[in-house]
Amino acid sequence: MAKLPESVVIEVQYRDGYKCVYCDRGGRGCYDLWGSMCIDHFIPKARGGTDDMDNLKLACRVCNEMKKDDVYPTVEAVRRALAPWMANDRILYDKLIAKWETDQATKRAA
Repeated sequence: MAKLPESVVIEVQYRDGYKCVYCDRGGRGCYDLWGSMCIDHFIPKARGGTDDMDNLKLACRVCNEMKKDDVYPTVEAVRRALAPWMANDRILYDKLIAKWETDQATKRAA
């Protein structure tokens, strides 16, 4: 999969307020969470989605993983689908972020 140009990534980050559009985590002042942010294809490329700006959303890795390749009609529909998980997610979120950071460190060391 081709990597998005840095200028596009920066534009998505700015447009979405440096926060996950699904759970509102992150933000410019949350450096500890910044490494866990990614660009999500709202309609997954595997389902015919494109790299158009309207299809790109800033998401934390946890929401991106939870959303998977599912297709939703709106961002609000994703929020509703993830809401039960988000209500009790802090421990799981911390574990997933720790795993992601470990995986990244392992890749860098290889």
